[in-house]
Amino acid sequence: EHGTSVHDAQSEDQASRRSADVDDEAPPSSDNSNLDLAAKFKAFSESRRASAATAICSSVPSAIAYLTKQFVRCGGETASNRCGGSFSCGGRAARIGFADALTEFLRLQASKGDFQLTEAVRPVLEMVGSSFEKQIMKAEKGGNSLSSEIDFFSTPSPNASPEKRMQTISGAFLSGRNPRAKSSADPSIGRLLASDVLRKGISENLSESLQLNVLLELTASCNLSIKSTVDGNNNSESPPLNRHEIQVALIEISHLVVALGEAGSSSLDDLLAMLDKCLSHSDHGVRYEAAIVHAAIAQAFPAVGRKFVLSSLNEIVANVDEIRGLASKAPAITSPTPKSRFRRSVEKPHGNSQSDQLMHSQCVLHGKALALSMLMHEFPHIMGGVNAAIVVKVFNVAEKLLHCQFDEALVQKNPTAACTCIRSGYCLLSGVLTMGTEAVIPHISSAFTFWQNSGMNVLPGVSKFSPTHDLLIVESLLASVVTFLKFCPDLLLAVPDALNRLTALLEKLFPLVSSGGKLDQEKNSTLGNARLSSAISSIMEAYSWLPPGSFPLSADRIFTFASNQIQELSESDILCSILDSLLSREDKLIEAHSVERAVSPGQIGGSVRLDTNISMRGSDILHHNEREATLHLLAWRKKFRMRHHDDEYHKSPI
Repeated sequence: EHGTSVHDAQSEDQASRRSADVDDEAPPSSDNSNLDLAAKFKAFSESRRASAATAICSSVPSAIAYLTKQFVRCGGETASNRCGGSFSCGGRAARIGFADALTEFLRLQASKGDFQLTEAVRPVLEMVGSSFEKQIMKAEKGGNSLSSEIDFFSTPSPNASPEKRMQTISGAFLSGRNPRAKSSADPSIGRLLASDVLRKGISENLSESLQLNVLLELTASCNLSIKSTVDGNNNSESPPLNRHEIQVALIEISHLVVALGEAGSSSLDDLLAMLDKCLSHSDHGVRYEAAIVHAAIAQAFPAVGRKFVLSSLNEIVANVDEIRGLASKAPAITSPTPKSRFRRSVEKPHGNSQSDQLMHSQCVLHGKALALSMLMHEFPHIMGGVNAAIVVKVFNVAEKLLHCQFDEALVQKNPTAACTCIRSGYCLLSGVLTMGTEAVIPHISSAFTFWQNSGMNVLPGVSKFSPTHDLLIVESLLASVVTFLKFCPDLLLAVPDALNRLTALLEKLFPLVSSGGKLDQEKNSTLGNARLSSAISSIMEAYSWLPPGSFPLSADRIFTFASNQIQELSESDILCSILDSLLSREDKLIEAHSVERAVSPGQIGGSVRLDTNISMRGSDILHHNEREATLHLLAWRKKFRMRHHDDEYHKSPI
C-alpha cells in the first residue's frame, strides 16, 4: 500500500510537469489516455511483481524453493551475464551468496522449531537438480570435449572434459571475456555449495534420531536413482537423482556415518549395497565420493572395512581377467570423437555389448581400487591396526595389475584398458605405502621393482604406448614415489641401494616431462596439460625429499626448471603454499585453515567461513582426476589431526 501511494504521487507529479512543459500546446485527448494507460499498466506490473515476491516467501517451503531457484537462475561462470567484461567473475559470487542465505535461513528455522528440517533435504538437493544439469550440459556442449574412450575416468562428466586454458592479458582484452569464461568449475562449485548447505543448514541442527532418518532417506534415494538409471524404469513418485545430486548425497552420507558412529549400524546393509553400485557408476565423481564413504564406514566399523578389502581384492583379480578377455574381442577405438562443424550435429558411433561391458569393467576396477586405497589410510588409525595378510595380498594384486603394462596383446588391442589396470595398480600401491614403515619394509624390494620396470618401459624407443597413455602411467608412478618418500623416508637410507635406484629413476623420468621432452607435447591438450602439471609437481616434490647432494648430475637442470616454474606460476597469480610458513604469528590475523588441513580446533569455525568464501570466489576448482592425483599425499592429516600447529612443518625435511 505504501508503494502504491508513493507511485501515485510520482505519477501526479510527472503529469503536472508534462502539462507545465507543453503549456498551450496540449496534445489531443487520445494521447492523454494512452499515457495514462501506460502509467497504469506499469504500476500494475510493478505491484504484481512485488505481490508475487511477497507470496513466494509466505511459507518456509516456498522460501526454500525460491532461494534454490534463484541459485540456479543466477547462473555460473558459463551461464551468467558478464557485465563487468574481462574483470567479471561471472555468477560464482552470486551463487555463494544465495547458498549462505539459504544456510542462515535454515539455521533460523532450526532455532524456532516450527519447521521440520528433514523436509528440506530434497529441496536443497534441487540446487544441483535438473535445471542445474541442463545448464552444465549446455556449457559442456559448447566446450572442447574429448573422447570418453581416451581417458574415461578423468572427466568431471561423461560428456566433456575440464577446460583450464591460460590466457594472456592481450587475449583477454581482445576477446572481452573473462579467462574463466569456459571454465568447468560450475559443477564443482554447485556441488560444494549444495553439500555445505545440506551439512551446516540441516544435518548439524538435527538430533541423532533425525540424522539417522536423513541417512536412510539419502541412501534409499541414491539406491533408487542408480537402479532406475540401469533399468530405465522409475517407480517412485519423485524424479531420480542426477549425477550431481548423488555426489552431494554421498558427501553428506560420509559425514553422517562418522557423526553417528555405531548408532548407524541399522543402515549399514542398505548402505553397502548402494555403495557397491556407486563404485561401478559411469561418472568419476560418483565413484570418488563412494570411495570416501567406504573410508568413513571403516572409521566407525573397522571389521566391515577389512571384510570389504578382502572381498574386493578377489573381485579385482577376476575383473582383470575379464578385461583382458573383453579387450581381445571388443573393437579398438583409435581415432578421437569427431567434432561438430558449422553447427551440424555429429552422429555418435554406436557401441556394442562387448564395448559397453568393457567400459563397465574398467569402471568397476577403478572404483574398487580407489576405495581400497582410501581404506589403507584408515587402518593404521583404527582399532586392530594393520593386518599383515591384507598387505601381502594388496602387493600381489598390484603386481598383477602392473603386469598389464607388458601384456603386448592387451596394449596393442586396447591401450586404454591397459592404462586403467596400471593406474589402479599404482593406486593400490600408493594406498598401502601410507600404512607406514613397519607394514611396507617386507615388500620394499617389490615396490622398487615395479618402479624400475615401469620407468624403463616408458622411455622413447621402448614404450609401446602413445605419449598420452605414457603420461597416464608416469603421473601415477610418480605419485606413488612421493607417497613412499612422505610416509617411509627412513627406508631410503635403511635399505641398501634404495637411494641410488630412486635417484636413477627420477633422472630418467625428468627429461620426459621437462621442456622439449617426449611428454611435453601433451600440454597442448586440456587433460594432458593437467596431467603434465601433476607429474611435474610430483617430480619436484620427490627431489625435495632426497638428501642434499644426492643428485649432483641433474642438480643444475632441476634448479633451473624449478625457478622457471616459480616464475611462470607467480606471473599467473598462483599463490605459493609455503607462504604460510614465511609469515610470523603476529602477521597471521586470521588463523583459519580448510577442514582438510586443520590440525587443531581453533583453525576451523568462526572466521573460516569468510576465508572459505574468499577462496571459492577467486580460486580455481580441483576436479576429481586432480583430487585423485593428490589423494595419498594428504593422508598425513590423519596422523597430525590432534597435534597443535607449531613451527615444525609436519616433519618435512624442506
